[in-house]
Amino acid sequence: MRSLRREAVIVLMGTILAVGCQRHLTDEEKSKVAALTREQGEIARNITATEEETKKFGGLVQALAQVRLDILKTNEALVTQQIHAIETGAKVVIQVSAQQPDPTKAEQIHEEMLKVQEEIARTRRESSGGLIGALNLANVATQENTLAMLEQGYLAAKYGLAPFQTLPTAVASASPTSSPPPPEVSLASIAGDGPFGFTMGMKADQFGAQLNALQDGYYSLTTAPRPHPSFERYILQLTDNQGLCWVKGIGHELPSNSFGLSIRSAFEELESGLDERYGRGKKTDQLIPGSIWSDGKDWMMALRKKERYLFKIWDQKSGSSLSNSLTNISLMAVADSGDEGHIEVEYSFANAQECDRALKERKNKNL
Repeated sequence: MRSLRREAVIVLMGTILAVGCQRHLTDEEKSKVAALTREQGEIARNITATEEETKKFGGLVQALAQVRLDILKTNEALVTQQIHAIETGAKVVIQVSAQQPDPTKAEQIHEEMLKVQEEIARTRRESSGGLIGALNLANVATQENTLAMLEQGYLAAKYGLAPFQTLPTAVASASPTSSPPPPEVSLASIAGDGPFGFTMGMKADQFGAQLNALQDGYYSLTTAPRPHPSFERYILQLTDNQGLCWVKGIGHELPSNSFGLSIRSAFEELESGLDERYGRGKKTDQLIPGSIWSDGKDWMMALRKKERYLFKIWDQKSGSSLSNSLTNISLMAVADSGDEGHIEVEYSFANAQECDRALKERKNKNL
């Protein structure tokens, strides 16, 4: 069975937003929805700020900001899911790591959050130019990632959120006018010359019944038009107007020793293949300064604790020769535990920004 860390990666793209009929809420439920909505707004502001940071900085700081962005989006999805569950009255039939609200634990985590916030403010005050300033920026980014994870635990303790929930059955069958299931299709028949046989602009109906909806604009496939043996699942971003604009391949879970030899070997094998096709990219194999997991035998633990990063990016800045309407490729090693991990690869097409803009506008249209 996959670890919770591994599931978090999948749920990051796949938290389901419940849709259904509004019902009459009690005063207690209204109060809870209001509190969750405030949390939702604060998370959204942090997401916007972090998105700006990913554009402003490069290298390690940008990579750390991207990790924080993933955590914040998971937090946002958790809160949104809970709001919909309260408003629709849907019963969640399967919950993993579910828990009851724990005000004492929530208060303890909140106190820890305040300490981290104070440490972030202190580090920012001490920032300067040059190498020391760059290291301080990396330390701030690491501290902010810790803060985002603490926030996730705080939300779970305060509101009793289950970090990973399936689509409520009552909601899944709520619409009496749901359309018939799409037909089965052979993915090989639609294969193009892009990564895994995907090409920019592919429409959702081309994949038929094999395409599984996740959150708004995101879908999963257990195979691809041209699957690669190193990957077991594929996440797609599509919109009605732009079609396919982003693809992620999620690798098989790999057992590893504490030195991370099998994870590093798998990364290097895929790195070599991508270098051969797209040219040399920019690689980061970095241990965060000050990490206690600095020994060679701590490689997997440092990766799991987000104090070590192994990733590579292919784009115009790194001198890569991209084709098939691609603008960016990233390869990343992920530790699911101290002795298991996997590899992920992401491909962004030229219409990715348009897709992001369309999904953001759709999300905010009712504000």
